[in-house]
Amino acid sequence: MILLFFTCIQMKCIYSLFFPIQFNNLGFCYFNLGDNVKALEAINKAIQIDPRYPEAYDKRAQIKLSAGDYKAALEDLNKALSINPFLTTSLNNRALALIELKRYNDALGDANLLLQLVEPTTEILEIRAKIFKELGNIKLMEEDLKFAEELRAK
Repeated sequence: MILLFFTCIQMKCIYSLFFPIQFNNLGFCYFNLGDNVKALEAINKAIQIDPRYPEAYDKRAQIKLSAGDYKAALEDLNKALSINPFLTTSLNNRALALIELKRYNDALGDANLLLQLVEPTTEILEIRAKIFKELGNIKLMEEDLKFAEELRAK
């Protein structure tokens, strides 16, 4: 943890060259340290430098998701996906936010698109299983959970 803190300080000094990716990485570093205030400051700086940088909106949404601010996270995720509709981390995070907001059909759309873009993972399948459960489709929930178990066993 201490090494990570010093890495964050070094990054702040090294990356004061106004590149949004560095501020985004610095923000994520602070987020991993549990300092959401500094994380948001750094990520907001990345967005200020380049408002068309979707990964910054995605990282800011992750912080908002972790704080339980699902509506604000959804706004950032929609912005990220309006810039890059195939940003898989944003699709995954938006599905999670939509589940929390009880918008299960929208969440299912994101989960299905995600499974078209990437190889199935246990995380994606478990997210979709949760959606199927909420929609009352126990058969499809069980199929996804079984597939997730098979992947985990590999």
